[in-house]
Amino acid sequence: MKRIEACAAVALMAALTFSCARAPGASHKRVVADYLEALLVERDWERWPQFFSAAASVNGAPFALQIMRGTAEGLHYSFADLNLEVREQIEEPGRVATLFVIHGRHERPFDAQAATHEPIDLDGFVIDHFRDDKIVESTMILDVWGLSRRVAAAGAR
Repeated sequence: MKRIEACAAVALMAALTFSCARAPGASHKRVVADYLEALLVERDWERWPQFFSAAASVNGAPFALQIMRGTAEGLHYSFADLNLEVREQIEEPGRVATLFVIHGRHERPFDAQAATHEPIDLDGFVIDHFRDDKIVESTMILDVWGLSRRVAAAGAR
């Protein structure tokens, strides 16, 4: 009897763990926050398959990994000490909208502006579509024009 109770307890814990990991409303938001941190800030490309499906697109283009990698490398070229702040997330079935800011310090040229060594913020917005708990389509908007204006203003000081 004790063996059956122990097996039942283990099965219940496994079921609760599985259901909590896949809880609707929280898990997809967490996936988006985690991939933004892992990919744009940490550049941990080995984690890509954890977040995105093999056939994922970014901004309508089928070469999602290359777009995301190019974006991250461009940011890291010009800005140091990058960190992510997720400001707001809204989830509907199968999709998450995320408003975020990437904070950093302007240490190398950006948009023909010499390094200012000033703190700079980049505003971003992304809508991610999920299928089978993987992102299949991501639409990301980064306020590069606003970033250019902030860098120019910091250089004028």
